[in-house]
Amino acid sequence: MLVVAPYRTDVLFPRFPLMNIIFMVITIAMFFGLLFEVIEDVEKLILFDWGLSGMIGHMFVHFSFWHLFGNMAFLWVFGNAICTKMSGLGYGLLYIGGGLVAAATHLIFSGEPAIGASGAINCIVGFYLVVYPLNAISFFYLILWFLPPIGKCGQFAIPGFLVIILFFVFDIVGVARGGGGVAYWAHIGGFLFGVVSGLIVVAAGKITLTQHDHRTLCDILTGKNESTAKRKKLDRMRQSKPKVYVIDGE
Repeated sequence: MLVVAPYRTDVLFPRFPLMNIIFMVITIAMFFGLLFEVIEDVEKLILFDWGLSGMIGHMFVHFSFWHLFGNMAFLWVFGNAICTKMSGLGYGLLYIGGGLVAAATHLIFSGEPAIGASGAINCIVGFYLVVYPLNAISFFYLILWFLPPIGKCGQFAIPGFLVIILFFVFDIVGVARGGGGVAYWAHIGGFLFGVVSGLIVVAAGKITLTQHDHRTLCDILTGKNESTAKRKKLDRMRQSKPKVYVIDGE
């Protein structure tokens, strides 16, 4: 058995990612509410037509622990990195908007009943690709052999764009193979919406970046080198005059 999960990204947090944590808490609470049958009429929360309750509700519904765990691991890593650089309202609109676009894409190209936050999360992943293509993502892995019972665990880190492109290729291959019970079209729709949204927001200078961050995808596409991009970030930081707190006199 192989378990691979992201647990950290090389991004500084200028503020607490409250809105992302709220989405995670609601999603986890929904899982246990359904598990213990506290929540009724779950059929209304499943995506199977253009009804608004299903198009929004499906983002918060998971029937499997591993489905929930995988989605929350990705939302923790990618969502926190983006949420901390945006306003809570902006992030909320991005997440819900990405989920709605993912749902619409799924209904147009597939139409099978679907649940899960993957479409909305892929929107955040696409946005991350634009903002932090070169920042590293750290993964934890666990390998178990049952005969004989032995295992191995460890960690590795690779640039974000490699991870994201690899998963996008998996989604394309999944669509080509017919889906296999996974809403690949929702993944693709959410991801492309996130990329387009990211390009618009970054090009407009509406997201807060720090000197620690590497070039954005817009910087790479326009040919800016690392030093030029960081000088522009420093200029924006000076103009915004952020509060700086000194710790231990350092």
